[in-house]
Amino acid sequence: MSIITRFAPSPTGLLHVGGARTALFNWAFARHSGGNFLLRIEDTDRKRSSVANEHAICAALKWLGLIWDDEIIHQSSRKELYSKCAIQLVEEGKAYRCYATDEELALLRSQQEAKGEKPRYDRRWRERSDHPPHAPYCVRFASPLDGECQIEDLIRGTITSANSELDDLIIMRTDGTATYNFAATVDDRQMGVTHVIRGEDHITNALRQVHIHKALGGDVPRFAHLPLILGGKKDEQGNPVCNEEGKQVYERLSKRNNTVDIDYYRQLGFLPDAMVNYLAQLGWTQPDSEIYDPDELVSKFELTRINRSAARFDLGRLRWVNQQHMRKTPPEQLALQAHLTAPDEAIAIACEKAHTLVELVDELTWLNLPGKYTDLLDEYLNQSDVAVFVELCQKLLRLEQYSADNVKTLVKELCSTHQLKFPRLGMPLRIVLTGKKQTPEVGKVAALLGSEECYSRLQTYLSSIGSE
Repeated sequence: MSIITRFAPSPTGLLHVGGARTALFNWAFARHSGGNFLLRIEDTDRKRSSVANEHAICAALKWLGLIWDDEIIHQSSRKELYSKCAIQLVEEGKAYRCYATDEELALLRSQQEAKGEKPRYDRRWRERSDHPPHAPYCVRFASPLDGECQIEDLIRGTITSANSELDDLIIMRTDGTATYNFAATVDDRQMGVTHVIRGEDHITNALRQVHIHKALGGDVPRFAHLPLILGGKKDEQGNPVCNEEGKQVYERLSKRNNTVDIDYYRQLGFLPDAMVNYLAQLGWTQPDSEIYDPDELVSKFELTRINRSAARFDLGRLRWVNQQHMRKTPPEQLALQAHLTAPDEAIAIACEKAHTLVELVDELTWLNLPGKYTDLLDEYLNQSDVAVFVELCQKLLRLEQYSADNVKTLVKELCSTHQLKFPRLGMPLRIVLTGKKQTPEVGKVAALLGSEECYSRLQTYLSSIGSE
C-alpha cells in the first residue's frame, strides 16, 4: 500500500506551533515510507478565511522545508462533490433531511438542560417522510443506534465508544455547505488518504468519521492522534502562574501563554532545521541524538515513537536547539541567512553566545563603527587611570601587527607597570574599539578589526579628549 498523508489547515489564521508539528509528522511519515504528503486548505468558512492567511501558511511550510506533493486542494471548490455524496447517503437511507427549525432546537435544548440531560438532537425527523414542501432543511447522518465504534489508533491503541453517545450530526447545512466532519471524510476518501495524523482533540471527530467512511463504502484510513502541546500558564500581566508548591502551571498552548505563530520565530532568527528539530521533540523520541537535521528525522521517524503524554513547549529549549544548529552551520551560510557581512572567525566566536540570527547580528555590531560611548566609558574608566589608558592607546597606535596575543600582551605589560588589574584597562579598550561592554575578549576583537580600523577608532578617541 502506498502511504498518503495530508495536512489540512484552515486559513482563518496563520500557521501555529501545533499545526506545524502536525504537518511535520505527516510529512516525515510519508517521506519515511516513500509515500505522498498532500496539502488541503479547508476554506469553507468564507467569512474568516483569507487568501493572505493561506499564502502565509504555505510560506511557513516552505520555510520549514515541508514541501507537499501535487497541487493544493481547496474545499471551497468541492461543493458539488459534497452534495453528491450527501444525496447518495440520503438515497441509501444512511442520512436524512431534517426540517427542525432553530426555534424548535433551542426549545429542545432548554428542556433537556432543565432535566439535567446532555443537550442533543432527538432524531425527530429520522423516520419521517412527511416532508414539508419548499421548507429549508439540513441533512443529518443516521448514526448507528446500537453497538460501539472502535479505532485502532497507531499511537493510543484501541479507542472504543458506544454508538449511543453519538447523535445524528449535520453533514450538510441548510445553505448547502458541508460541515467539517463530512467534508473532511469525503476529501480523505477522494484523495486516497491512508493515514490521518492529527491532534488528540480530534478523537471524537474520528469516531464520527469512521461511521461516515463505512457508510460511503471503501477502506477506512488508519488514525494516529498526537499528544497536546502545553505552554506555561501566565497571568494577565504575563507572569508565570505557579501552584501551591511553587511549580509552573501548564495549559494548552495558545496565544495566552506563548507566541504560537511559526513566522514569529522565523523573524526572531531561528533556523528552519532547528525549528523542525525542536517541533519533532514535542512528542517524538529520537533514539540516538537530540540534534538532528530533517533527513535524519525522516530516516528514523516512526509513529510508534510518539508519546501519548502531552508535550511542553519550552522557549529556552528551542533557543538551545537553535544555537546547536547555528554552531554546526558554516559561517558563510549564517552570514547569508542573517544578511550579515562579517569574517568567518567573528561569526564563529559570536555563536558562542548568540542563540538566534537576530542575536548573532547584535553580537557583531562592534564590527561597524561604534556609536556614542562616552557614558559607558565614564562608567568603566577611572579618572585616575585616564593617563595610563591614553598611554596604552598611543602604544597601540605604534603596534605593527594587531594579533590577539600582541594586543593582550601590551595591555598586560602596562597593567603590570602601573599595578592595575587587567579589566581596568581592558574594559575601556573594549568600549573604545567596539562601543560595547560585552564582546569577545579584547585581543580577538582587535585582531578581527585589523590594524587600520583599530588605528582609526583609537585616533577618534584620542581626538575627543584633545590628545594626539
